[in-house]
Parts: sequence; structure tokens; C-alpha cells
Amino acid sequence: MPHLRKDPITKRWIITSTSRSAKPTDFVSAEEPKANSELTCPFCVGHDEKIEPPILSTFDENGNWKTRIIANKYPVLSETSTDELPPNSILYESHSATGYHDVVIEYPTHNFNLYHATVDDFKSIFDIVVQRLKDLSNKKEMQYSLYFKNFGSDAGASLAHSHSQIITTPFIPINVMEDLHGTFDYYNTHVSCIYCAIVRQEQESGLRIVSENEKFIAFCPFASRSPYQISIMPKEHENSVLLLTEDDIYLFSSIVKDVFSKIYNVLGEPSFNYVLYTLPNHIRASYSASYHWHFDILPKLSKLAGFEIGSGVYINSVLPEHAAEVLRNQT
Repeated sequence: MPHLRKDPITKRWIITSTSRSAKPTDFVSAEEPKANSELTCPFCVGHDEKIEPPILSTFDENGNWKTRIIANKYPVLSETSTDELPPNSILYESHSATGYHDVVIEYPTHNFNLYHATVDDFKSIFDIVVQRLKDLSNKKEMQYSLYFKNFGSDAGASLAHSHSQIITTPFIPINVMEDLHGTFDYYNTHVSCIYCAIVRQEQESGLRIVSENEKFIAFCPFASRSPYQISIMPKEHENSVLLLTEDDIYLFSSIVKDVFSKIYNVLGEPSFNYVLYTLPNHIRASYSASYHWHFDILPKLSKLAGFEIGSGVYINSVLPEHAAEVLRNQT
């Protein structure tokens, strides 16, 4: 059964989820994600018997579902009884892997992908994601919900039908904690949000800006971890995506659409990961002034090798200034 184990040195939580070995794509090397046929794809229209009942759905003008959220059939998190856990000791700590693992089925059509999506398509996705994040923020004992997408086999996608995921954990992941602590340290020294300072710096130089509208800015970070990495965030200080209005979600969808169109014009349809980082409700009082929600898109144009894995130091072969210029010039 799934359970949590804490590394005694790094304090990083590991989800041990052996039940996912039942997933057909585990340990299989493949050029493309599986379920490439509408006849076998569990996410396609008419295959409701293959998936869990929808948690949330949006519908088109004809009453057909457009975007839906379901529970993952192979969750990385589920309740584990005490007698199934390894024994705790001074060094080793384990807990039940209580949590939620949702799948966002982004569109009914099998071959839909975000490189060719409309602003309304993006808005349908982000509307339902924000609503689900609001619901999850009220779940007892849950600490963090991470919304993310893997597209393409190089990015870890196992099904071809366009989908993303939300994993909700009873702890705040260490990468998020590092972000929270880094922004808090800057605020204590400068009495301002470091992301707000970054936005101002990017606007002043213009070197790394990819796109912007009246509310959001997209740019290649100064210390990009990989080629053509793009961050999107509000221009004004906002700590949580849960506070977005309908108009805000439309403007966010619009800039995400513009960014994906630019990536497509330059790179085609590369595999990518994207991740949404937002402030959890239960710690908002402590970090509301220092934290700024943001959305990272990382095309998979390179792979981690021994140095990156061993050192945690990323090697980026493309200057972010060059990547931004190339993308910015796309219409």
C-alpha cells in the first residue's frame, strides 16, 4: 500500500506507492504515450465505465461535458493502515499516504493538445482547476495541492489523451518550502515581495519578457533551469490563485495560450511539464505579504544527467535572454 517515508538527512518526503506497479505503462520504454486509440482510451467520450465518476465537470452549450475531473484510478496516495507501515525508529519515519490524486481530463476529443487550444479551452481547464483547488483547500489535514501537467513521453505522460493532475498531500513539498522560505527571507530584509521585485526588474530591462497583458507577465527566468523555461505570474502582488476572478482567469488563459502558440512556432510540439505554485490557505497569514503565486512551463529539450542529479545544479544550454527574444518575436 502507498505510504510516506522521510529521508532522515534531507527531510524530503518520499511517496512509496507499489500499488502503481499495476499501471500498464510502468517500467515500459516507449516512444509515445500509451492509449493512442480512441477505441481503448479511458478518457474518451463513451468510456465512463473505465474511469472513476466525475468529481467536477464543465459543459458546452449543448450540455456535453467539456472538461472534467476524476479520481486517479492508480493514485500515488491512499489510506494505509498502521500494521502495513514499516516500523518507525530514531532514524526512519513513515506515515500513511493519506491524500488526493485527481486527473483533469481537459477535453473530450482524443487528439486535442494545448499547442492548438483556444483561449476558451484554457479557461475551461483553469476554471475547473481553481474550483477543485478551492474544494481541496478545505480538506482536513491536507497541507498542499500541486497542479501540474506532463505532456509527451519525455515529460512523463503515460496516456495520449490530454490531461493534467492535482496531487494533494498531508505535507508541504520541500521545493515549495524552499520557495516559501526564500521569499520570506527576502521580505524580512527588504519589506517587499521578491517576485514583485522580479516583475519590476523584468519590465525595466525587457530582455527576458515573452508576453504580457494588463494583468500577467510571461518571461524566461534569469536563472532558467532548462532551455526555454517560462514563468507566468501576476504583475501586482497576489499570493493565491484561489483569489482569481472570472476576468482574471480569462486573462491568465489568454497569456498561457499566447505562450504555447509562441513555443509551437519556434519548437513545434515538444514534450513539456508545467506546474502551478500557490500559497496554501492554512499558512496565508504568515506568508501573504512575501509569497507570489506563479506558473512555470518547462519544455523538455534536455535530460538530467549525472552532474545535475548528483549536485542539484542544472545546466542550461540556451541563454534565457536569447530564448525570450526568439519567443517574443513570434506572432
